[in-house]
Amino acid sequence: MALQKLTYAHLRVTNIDACLEFHQSIMGLTLLEKSTDRALFSAGADGELDLILTEENGRAGAVGFALSVDSIEDLEAHARKLKAAGVSWSTASDPLPGISRTLSFDLPSGHHIALALLAKPAVYLHPSRGPRPRDRGWAPLDVDHITLRVDNGVRRTMDFLREVVGLRSSDIQMLPDGEPMATWMRIGEYHHDVAMFAGHPGESLDHLAWAAAGIEDIKRMLDLLARHGIKAEAGPGRHGIGGNLYAYFRAPGGNRYELSGEMPRVPNHLAEPVVWTDLAAGFSAWGATHPESFKWGS
Repeated sequence: MALQKLTYAHLRVTNIDACLEFHQSIMGLTLLEKSTDRALFSAGADGELDLILTEENGRAGAVGFALSVDSIEDLEAHARKLKAAGVSWSTASDPLPGISRTLSFDLPSGHHIALALLAKPAVYLHPSRGPRPRDRGWAPLDVDHITLRVDNGVRRTMDFLREVVGLRSSDIQMLPDGEPMATWMRIGEYHHDVAMFAGHPGESLDHLAWAAAGIEDIKRMLDLLARHGIKAEAGPGRHGIGGNLYAYFRAPGGNRYELSGEMPRVPNHLAEPVVWTDLAAGFSAWGATHPESFKWGS
């Protein structure tokens, strides 16, 4: 039951029309489809769907996300596993551009997850040979990872993703009582594809991360944001947990985005998670601290 990568994220935004120009001209994403309350975007390097934005009652946050699979046989095997676990699921054919079939269900956190079979998946990302132009704005290589906020306990959703879906935790941040307050989970070798933090009631997203080519690429985007009056919320820096480069900002629509680079690999897929209790050390390897605004997601 091979999983490949995070395929797309589905976010709510406060105003869909206010987000369009930012995501096209500054983020450099390609608009695939637009309706009254929904917009679909591709980062362009592989031409595949990376982001769904929907407007729902003026609220921001995460509806869910999709993970790609190798084959129809993988979807069938996951369906059997979900049934054995007593989880309800549904399937759809050609539900979105570039996706031939999905198997969808809900996480204990309430987020919606789809396992997706791509119609014509790219073999690998090629920055200069993507099927769509990447000559506007920043143009990230790909969607990188999603970090959820859960308000009903991290352990339930973490255990579900591990035992039923097949993800593994690379790191876990523990509270003094032994309960996890955060975890970073991987599909393959990259340190994390899906992470989650304990959140306030009603929160569903901490941030969505976009893949940067490196620190110079992150600087380029921060300069571009500054020219349009959008300030960095944190960074640039290097995380203690995971070791990837980071910079954060709040995007139009109400959600936090991360510019992420140098994501490390975990070649030993059987490796046990690293357990952390020092919150400050986990955030920054260089000594930076969380800004006050990081107490809140969307």
